[in-house]
Amino acid sequence: MNTNGQKVSKVMTFIVVFACSMLFSGSAFAQRTTDKLDRGLIAMKVSSGVYINWRINAEEYYGVEYNVYRDGVKLNDTPLKVSNFTDKTGTVNSKYTVAAVVRGVEQSQSAPASVWSKSYKEIKLTHEGIKSTLVPNDACCADVDGDGEIDILMKFDNLSEMEQSYPKNGPKIDGVDTKEYSIFECLKQDGTRLWWVNCGPNMADFQNNEQNIVAYDWDGDGKAEAVMRLADGSVIHMADGSTYTVGNANMNIRAANGGGVNWFVVAGTNGRKEYLAGSGEDGYGDGPAGEAMFSSPQGIAVGPDGTIYVADTVNGAVRRIRDGQVDTLVMQTFGDLRTYPVAPRGLLVMNGMLYICDNFSHKIFM
Repeated sequence: MNTNGQKVSKVMTFIVVFACSMLFSGSAFAQRTTDKLDRGLIAMKVSSGVYINWRINAEEYYGVEYNVYRDGVKLNDTPLKVSNFTDKTGTVNSKYTVAAVVRGVEQSQSAPASVWSKSYKEIKLTHEGIKSTLVPNDACCADVDGDGEIDILMKFDNLSEMEQSYPKNGPKIDGVDTKEYSIFECLKQDGTRLWWVNCGPNMADFQNNEQNIVAYDWDGDGKAEAVMRLADGSVIHMADGSTYTVGNANMNIRAANGGGVNWFVVAGTNGRKEYLAGSGEDGYGDGPAGEAMFSSPQGIAVGPDGTIYVADTVNGAVRRIRDGQVDTLVMQTFGDLRTYPVAPRGLLVMNGMLYICDNFSHKIFM
């Protein structure tokens, strides 16, 4: 009996130790790296008082509750299990803080937040040193400078450039070539610009699909790194005031009189770039390549004989470029929508066949 009991005891000990090791190992592998951010506390005036909202940080998923303070006075009777609170007697002059309560022990309070008079925060931008008129486009967010606050990486369309049909040296303002193109700015939430990028003349399409940026703290140093696609002539304006130009600063593939909203670029002899097709006017028209019109061309494919096929999306057509001429290979007629592509986008030439991906009908034509 004693011998069997010892064996059972050893087996049970092994099982317990093994289970514990698996538990801790599994929890270790389950963790993921996240940004180290501040509380992100906001307070805004609403009809029922002041609405307060805050960030639950990544490490606060178990055993964490919250206390809310107005002007140093705690508002909740018991710790909150949620990340919002409405103070019915708050005013626009109140200031709020939040403190996490971890397993019954209150932690330090957050930085104080003033009350927004509206349900949004307005960020005023100066675009210091930039003469063109800029229009906000896409954006991503990350803590770029490591202070715990989310920063904004914003893409701007250059309205001045668009209105002047994408001139070679950027829009003229007060008679001077600005050499300003699509712009990115890295911004604090008070509008302070940390750094910015002038994408240059060789990164362009009419919707700015070629220009995008994303940021994340990949190396874990507390400051997010930004990744984006740039080209020859793109200029990065650093936080310290210095600049870095990507590749060949003198490269400029744009035509002398600009490019309009629809244009293609092909490598010519001696590295020279030329416009392949498109008048720059939005519309529909076959003929000589330089006079033909497209409307939102989205995809392109090249046949074995050098023929270029273009998905002319808004026109609902597949166009063909060869021997300096543009003609129409396929075009919808608004009859049986199952027969022809309506909004072609993607094209592929393979084994002598042209495959057409149609965005409207959700079909692949050939």
